[in-house]
Amino acid sequence: MKKYEKKTRLRLYFLAFLLFIVTITAGAAFFVKSAYFTSWLKSYLSSDLSKILQKKVTIKKIQISFFSPQILLGDVRIKGVAAVGRVSVSFGPVDILRRRITIYDVGIAEPKIKILIKNNKIANYKEIALVEKYLAEKHAV
Repeated sequence: MKKYEKKTRLRLYFLAFLLFIVTITAGAAFFVKSAYFTSWLKSYLSSDLSKILQKKVTIKKIQISFFSPQILLGDVRIKGVAAVGRVSVSFGPVDILRRRITIYDVGIAEPKIKILIKNNKIANYKEIALVEKYLAEKHAV
């Protein structure tokens, strides 16, 4: 085998490898942006948060950014306690590959807390306190 044939063969293998990597990355990006995945993630997050907070949680809108790892949640409602216009959650890009996600930043926009007053007292104070306590204690950095 001649020297230039070896180089050509190595270049072809290298190009095939690069094409494979690009195809896998593009496929993953399209899957993450698909309606199926976003619907699944929305229902998973809603049910998981409902279990954790012991209140029904609904998420109306979800947006996923693959290349700058971020999830944007729109119109999040915690039944009887609060409603949030937008929640953005940022995490590390390599964390997905490790199957362990570390949240680096959480942004909350347009929060609204429902306060029920009966007989000059806050009627749903315990519910608000439980949600706040869980978020502060379990997830403190």
